[in-house]
Amino acid sequence: MCTDSSALLSPAEAARLGVAVASVAVAVDGVPWNGREGTNAFYEQLASGATATTAPPSPGELLALYDELAREGADEVLSIHLDRRLSGTADAAELAAHGASPAVRVVEVATASFGVALCVRAAVGALHVGATAVDAEKEARAVASRLRNAFVAPTATGGRVPTDRGCAVLELADGTTGVLATADSLEAATGAMAELVEADGATQAAVGHAAEHMRPSADALARQLCSLVAVERYRIAPAVGAHIGGASFGLFWWSEA
Repeated sequence: MCTDSSALLSPAEAARLGVAVASVAVAVDGVPWNGREGTNAFYEQLASGATATTAPPSPGELLALYDELAREGADEVLSIHLDRRLSGTADAAELAAHGASPAVRVVEVATASFGVALCVRAAVGALHVGATAVDAEKEARAVASRLRNAFVAPTATGGRVPTDRGCAVLELADGTTGVLATADSLEAATGAMAELVEADGATQAAVGHAAEHMRPSADALARQLCSLVAVERYRIAPAVGAHIGGASFGLFWWSEA
């Protein structure tokens, strides 16, 4: 199994699931970000006015990863990545798959960020109970179809996420960002997100935050949700934070099939 770092799988969870993770290249003011200083330092640089950019893994990098998995004994690899309307990663994976030693099944799911991690987790779970790669792919796509998301990004950098929405509650769907609810404060945005989850009758949610100063907002959202759904937490890493900015928090929610 393979994905890329924009899925926001923690190293510990990737290891537990047995998932190889290709790195999305991140640069800060044109200088490659190696990650050794930590996520908090990345967001501190953004807050000081630095500009961050990303680039998907190259076909060569993905090919090397697939071949390494083959050397470890894999004869087939599921490579699960975000919506190609948002990134070229799935295209790069398909190019790499043509020259790879194992058979590579590239799965583009209609979600992004931690939504991809949820799809990866579902596919791994299916394989562990004896599903074929085809059925695991179907499970990943099914999870993506049930996911909804909401977030605030008042310091977004533009592009797929607009820069002028303030504390409005946004949703990424069908490759574009739209407004789910207007809000004039983070507290109002938190309440609006909780109302959306309750209205959908969801059973599970994952709440994430970018810069450390957004943790209290994510904590408040998790508290509001805990009486409604099972809640887990994740951190918005630089591969995603480069686009939505440090002053972001939000969630995915879904119901089991």
